[in-house]
Amino acid sequence: LEALKTGLDPIRDGALTGWLLEGTSHRLESTLPVLRLDGMRVAQALAACLGQELAFDELQQQQEEKEGKEENSAKEEAAESNPSESTGDEKKIPPPVDDDNDDDSVWDDDSVLVPYDLEDDKEDIRETPRPLYLRQCLELLRTGESEDSAYSRHETALQELPALVKSQPL
Repeated sequence: LEALKTGLDPIRDGALTGWLLEGTSHRLESTLPVLRLDGMRVAQALAACLGQELAFDELQQQQEEKEGKEENSAKEEAAESNPSESTGDEKKIPPPVDDDNDDDSVWDDDSVLVPYDLEDDKEDIRETPRPLYLRQCLELLRTGESEDSAYSRHETALQELPALVKSQPL
């Protein structure tokens, strides 16, 4: 920053300018308004150092809004501190609403919420998962009777076999 204040030589050398332009470009490409506005301010300052004029509409609108808010708050403070000076004829202007705040009123309406289907087919607690292929059915049928859950494996294979044969005839 000292180099910017003392003269234009370091800027015209190119290295510092390249770094500033790269950083400013990244900020201008950002989707976050705070970063984008910051990049606009840096770009305007850099352009002024290079002897050029640069203006961003978005930055000017933001500055105008900020000045308007400051004027409104100053008027309100003056009216509150001197209630005798204000007349009853003046309309009070409500402070501007900040759109950046989250509005919870959207979630107050229950009609927006869609209930889950709580109908459970108990598929997730089956002892033996359903076979997807004929080869898996064959493996389930070859399970020996002495093995654990043999009855469940045989039953599942026999139940799913007709559906698998219909869906994959060859």
